[in-house]
Amino acid sequence: MRLSCATRCAAPCPPPCSPHWPPRPRPDFHAASNAALLPPLRSSNGIQCKSLTQQESAMDQPARWKQAILCAGWLCCAPSAMAAQEITWYLYDLPPLVITDGPHKGTGFMELALHQQLIPALPDYKHKVVVAPIQRIALMLKSDPQACNPGLIRNAEREQFMTFSTPTLAALPAGMFIRRGDAARVAPYVNAKGKIVLDKLLTDNKFNLGIDSARSYGGPVDAVLKPYRDKPQLFSPSIPDASRNLTQMVIAKRIDGMLGQPFEVPYYLGGRTVDDVKALAFYALEEQADVVLNHVACANSEQGQAVIHKLNAVLAKPGMREALAAHYAAWLDDDARRLADAMRRHTFAVKP
Repeated sequence: MRLSCATRCAAPCPPPCSPHWPPRPRPDFHAASNAALLPPLRSSNGIQCKSLTQQESAMDQPARWKQAILCAGWLCCAPSAMAAQEITWYLYDLPPLVITDGPHKGTGFMELALHQQLIPALPDYKHKVVVAPIQRIALMLKSDPQACNPGLIRNAEREQFMTFSTPTLAALPAGMFIRRGDAARVAPYVNAKGKIVLDKLLTDNKFNLGIDSARSYGGPVDAVLKPYRDKPQLFSPSIPDASRNLTQMVIAKRIDGMLGQPFEVPYYLGGRTVDDVKALAFYALEEQADVVLNHVACANSEQGQAVIHKLNAVLAKPGMREALAAHYAAWLDDDARRLADAMRRHTFAVKP
């Protein structure tokens, strides 16, 4: 019967044997001499593979080759195949999700969630963390079966090549930042709930809006933006740290406004003057839901699906989502923190 590697290795496999097996006959010596001259075969950790004795040298060739094949079979179950699988966590440099420099380096709320909750929940894997532009992250999640990201918004395009966990975080959605002195300019586009109707604003073509071309702002907003991405009312640089640059451009009056997360611009302005911090106002968008759900995303590979399956079980445990939310809330102001907490409780049906 032909044994598969999986059959031979139902029990823990020995390490691979020496490549000298099976021994070649030596025509100048009789069989007894062969047994004395051939060195014992050892695996990489010293387990000895059987050498031919004088009696065994008389074995028929099929029997000898069967033993050789079994020894060679150990090779397919070598330590490299049994080693722990590795997850490569790709993060993008978007403070305060991920902070790569300055006094708060390493304390981004996505970094803390990854290192304090997600990685400890997956002890059977090796973990590598890579900070990269978001364009590369999307590429790696398409091409690298070991790639994951701890916090992405789920949309139809990404579902084609990513697999997603159950929601990890109910975050406040992105909105629009404008100069406070321009409130009258946006007034015609503000609805009764105080939210800007983005589609109407872009249709009128009287407002120059900055966006990060590589980011998703949520499905409905992405759909509104799509027809305008090549038109002059949208300024969409494809550069690292685009949001920081857009913030500076709004303050400098080079553009009229920008889309961003509620925590984002206050973080960028943290080291600037009080006048600059107060100069910008945040508006919610009519097209947005009350909350945006974040998910762990992995490549839609066999390993990626296994990782997501394990994380879903962990996320269902009491206190896990609360711990993730605490990292996020630490970067919000008091008003936003109260709103985010209310939205989290509503989304996950958490009792006060």
